[in-house]
Amino acid sequence: MAQREARVTARRSPGASPAAGPGRSTLEGEPQAREGARLLAKIRRGELFKAHRLPGMTFPGSQRAQPTALLIAIALILAVQTRQLSTEASMMGARPRRATERGGEDPLAYIPPVIQRLGFREAPMSWRENAASRLGIAASNVERGPLIQSSPLLGRPAGVRKIVGDGSCFYRALSASLTGSEEFAPQVRAAVVRYMFEEKPSLISEDVLSEQDIMSELRLRGRRSAGLSRTQLLDMYKQHMSSSSSFATSRELDAAAELIGGRIAVYVPAESKGRRGAGSGRPSLYRSSWQIHSYKHFDDDYSLGVPAVYLINTKRIHFDVVTSVHVPTPEEGSD
Repeated sequence: MAQREARVTARRSPGASPAAGPGRSTLEGEPQAREGARLLAKIRRGELFKAHRLPGMTFPGSQRAQPTALLIAIALILAVQTRQLSTEASMMGARPRRATERGGEDPLAYIPPVIQRLGFREAPMSWRENAASRLGIAASNVERGPLIQSSPLLGRPAGVRKIVGDGSCFYRALSASLTGSEEFAPQVRAAVVRYMFEEKPSLISEDVLSEQDIMSELRLRGRRSAGLSRTQLLDMYKQHMSSSSSFATSRELDAAAELIGGRIAVYVPAESKGRRGAGSGRPSLYRSSWQIHSYKHFDDDYSLGVPAVYLINTKRIHFDVVTSVHVPTPEEGSD
């Protein structure tokens, strides 16, 4: 018998009490559940109404029970049962809050001081006109006046201009950031693709864009590429990127930043990152942050005075334009 009791004890969950039984731990919700069961038993026996009835009031179980009393009893039974179910659900689904969660809000952003100091500034009109010209857009199509609300520090997005989601959202967003209009997205896409494949082929050299990478992206778009040479793969990839429904990748963003001679700052919410991101029902393992695509690439020292456009990449599949930002908090500047 002693050996059997030892085996039962070994199977108990950590923290389980002897009264809890094998494999069951004593949780803080169980006293409420037991109290609910006792209340339910009293209702069924009529004891609750016997103890608290007013003069002349009948109760369930008496021969003169009135419909009103029965309705009250039914309501109380349903309330107790609902609470029991709620308690069980909360015990089953309870989980500790991660350090990056803030009471149901988005996870804390991480914007280090060196990024904050870049600021959120309207690009000079002359730069916008020159950048638009390099993208094949006439300077006369560049809207006069500010397109964003400038701020001395770069914080989380506060205002966002929604962009049409049709596969060309990045090119639409870049067009809107420079000219005030999305309509020049086709010219922007054509200019970026031409720059990558004709003017700056080093951006798609083998050490940057491998054949396996090309085949993987084409496969995701449902295009077969097995057995093709690198030249054929690049031709197919160029056709793919020229399509109005093809999404831009980080390569296209880097090429666009180099082409316009500035920075493309992209805010990536934490929910968009990793397998634990949006739609998984779990908190992200990352913090929201700004990603900087620079015309200097990795040589950018984050010096001030470099013109930039500001976008937000939601769920890693859509770009919108950021038009204003919050003042960053001290917590957002620390890791």
